[in-house]
Amino acid sequence: MFLLIISLSYFYKFFSSIHDVKRKTYGEIFLPLGILITYLLAPGSPKNFLASILILAISDPLAGLTGDFSKNNILYRSITFFVATITILLLVFQSEQIIFLIIVAFILTFIENISSYGTDNITIPITSILLLKLQF
Repeated sequence: MFLLIISLSYFYKFFSSIHDVKRKTYGEIFLPLGILITYLLAPGSPKNFLASILILAISDPLAGLTGDFSKNNILYRSITFFVATITILLLVFQSEQIIFLIIVAFILTFIENISSYGTDNITIPITSILLLKLQF
């Protein structure tokens, strides 16, 4: 339902605050798809789903804000994303398999950096849930 409303809004511009951003992005359309696909991949794995959605909801926006306010925005975005992601993973999984969680955070940071036009709203949660399912 959310995807339908956002898609209609994209074409008719009735949520202008969502669509009037300086850069070209389709993130508002990818966001509900990323959440839905992550949910479908997570049966029996509530911690994995929670961690994946928290990374999307906290790490990604924090990295975006950091990038907006810094001159060397790729470096600071990446550091912010990584630190927020590893913090979320450690809180959710309580230091289980810490080396694995650090590797997941590095991979997700890389995915966040190469995803353009808002595709990180779909690539981050899906990559996260798939990686976490390998271990948990």
